[in-house]
Amino acid sequence: MKQWVIQKNLQTDEEWLKQKEKVFITLISRQGFDSFKKTIKWLWANPEEVSKAIKVTWSIVAKSEPL
Repeated sequence: MKQWVIQKNLQTDEEWLKQKEKVFITLISRQGFDSFKKTIKWLWANPEEVSKAIKVTWSIVAKSEPL
């Protein structure tokens, strides 16, 4: 699952964002979309950080007890 998230993020680009903008705008505000877009661009610029964060999160989740 974590590898899929990384791959999906790396396979998106500016064109994908433009294509999805109308869909997202109907679901969230312009400000919400701008925040989403900023986050996606940060993820594109920092794939190593994304991978590290997913690994750390996954290790914490794997060690936690079910509710």
